Amino acid sequence: MRAGSGRVFSSTRTSYGSGGYSNTFSDQRGGGVTYFTADLGYNFLNSPRYRIGAFVGYNFWHESYDAFGCTQQATNWAICAPTVPTNVDLISQDNDLHSLRLGLAGQTQLTERLSLSGDVAFLFTRLDGKDRHHLRPKINPQPEDDDGHGVQLEAVLNYKVTDLFNIGVGARYWSVAIDGTAHFDETPAHGSPQVEDWEAERYGVFVQASNQVPMRVLLAFMPGAERRVSPQGVSMFALDYYSLWLGGLVPQRDRLGRLEVRYDP
Repeated sequence: MRAGSGRVFSSTRTSYGSGGYSNTFSDQRGGGVTYFTADLGYNFLNSPRYRIGAFVGYNFWHESYDAFGCTQQATNWAICAPTVPTNVDLISQDNDLHSLRLGLAGQTQLTERLSLSGDVAFLFTRLDGKDRHHLRPKINPQPEDDDGHGVQLEAVLNYKVTDLFNIGVGARYWSVAIDGTAHFDETPAHGSPQVEDWEAERYGVFVQASNQVPMRVLLAFMPGAERRVSPQGVSMFALDYYSLWLGGLVPQRDRLGRLEVRYDP
């Protein structure tokens, strides 16, 4: 997923001999966000109307940004003075966030077709990042790492179009904070490591659709065998009589229940 356009702000406090306080901004373009989540859980409360469970999982969250140009907004005379044109790729940032997820998830049935689901996960996160200053080869690349914590929240309102097809709209919020270390000691300049604070937030809305494959599809042709594909119909002699893709849209009077078929050749 592309990050789109935006701005990158950088605030630095240096000695007077290095220009003093600096506050710059650059144009951001060409970045992106990639993520992957896998969870394993168990529902400890179950009822026809709701379910609640706990889970443990893993989340991978990658972000990359490219800062073009640089404009000084403070009085620092040594950084971005004069202004760097916006066609110059000044800084690239690549961060990999690896997180252990511990959380709770639940779902409640609001109506026959409408349900609300959500989950909250607490994160134990490891940062593995690289800060690249393309015009400063002595500190390019500059590794950054350390551990932190965060939270991920999600809620989805689902509508069951048919017995097998659902659509939903949801909202998501992610946040992580890390007391990081910038490893100038691992750059070509062989400087000293410095402490830095990392914070990242992501929030937005999304739409989704899901389709379930029936778990039971029996096509039997022996006398006395049960022939059933779905609650909407049966299958006999390799001819299917059902409306699997219509589900709840099929009138009740047109549905067929469990049917025992015996055939005498």
